[in-house]
Amino acid sequence: MATLNQIINQLQTIAADHKQINTFRFDDLFEFLVQRESVIYPLFGIELDTGSIEEKEIRYDLTMYFLDKVTTDNLNRYEVESDMVQIAHDVITKIRNNPDLNFRLSIKANYPIEFFNAFTEDNCAGVKLTVPVYTDADFNKCLIPE
Repeated sequence: MATLNQIINQLQTIAADHKQINTFRFDDLFEFLVQRESVIYPLFGIELDTGSIEEKEIRYDLTMYFLDKVTTDNLNRYEVESDMVQIAHDVITKIRNNPDLNFRLSIKANYPIEFFNAFTEDNCAGVKLTVPVYTDADFNKCLIPE
């Protein structure tokens, strides 16, 4: 069973290993957009959405953002969105095909993509998708020491 912290750390490692991702954040979208001094784009950000404790597993719904800067005239917006879809695909592929991770995705899952612009000082565009990740849970013992 993986904790939420372990899942985020493993996703951070996937981000660090990707040649195009320069910044990884686990925070509220607004927070990582206003802390722009420390962001080098492209950015892979994660927000914790919802989750559930199910019969034999724990599910965390993670909202993933893939963002890059757009020129002030917006002429490269579609190129940025195209690149961010490819990076999102790479991350999903890494998760699905890495047996060393201690969490998994649903085998038949679809991940709808939402395209958006973030009209901040950085003028970003990108994609957002919500990805449910699962980790096994053992309900025969408590996990916190007594």
